[in-house]
Amino acid sequence: MSDYKKHKIKPGVYTMRLAYQPMDGDHMGTAPFAEFSYPRTGEISTRESRRWSGDAAQTRQPGQRHGHPAVFLLFPVAKKDLGKPPAVAKRENNHWVLTVTQDVTVEGKKTTIGIGLALIGVSPSA
Repeated sequence: MSDYKKHKIKPGVYTMRLAYQPMDGDHMGTAPFAEFSYPRTGEISTRESRRWSGDAAQTRQPGQRHGHPAVFLLFPVAKKDLGKPPAVAKRENNHWVLTVTQDVTVEGKKTTIGIGLALIGVSPSA
C-alpha cells in the first residue's frame, strides 16, 4: 500500500497517530485538510515519530537522518454520521474515505467521535 504522498508502506501492524500538517509554506495547498495520521507504536517524541514514520514509508535518502513521514489524510465526520456503522464513500477529488465512529467517555462526559480515513487518494503534489 502507499500513503497520501504515494510512499510505499512496509507491510506490518501500525498504530495511527494524529498529526497536523505544518503551515510553513512547504505544505500549503497539498491537501484539503490539515489533519493527518501517521503510523507508529509506543510512546515517542515528535522527532522520533517522524523518523520512525519515515522508515515505515521507506523515504530516507542516502545521507539523510530520516525520510518524510508517512501520512494518511483525515476527513472530518459530519454530525449526522456520528453513531452510524463504518462506511466507505467517495468524497471530493476521488478520495475514498472510511468513516468510523466510536462512543467514548472522557472525564465522565459521554460523546461520540468520528474518524474519516482516506484509503484511496493522493496529494496533488505527490
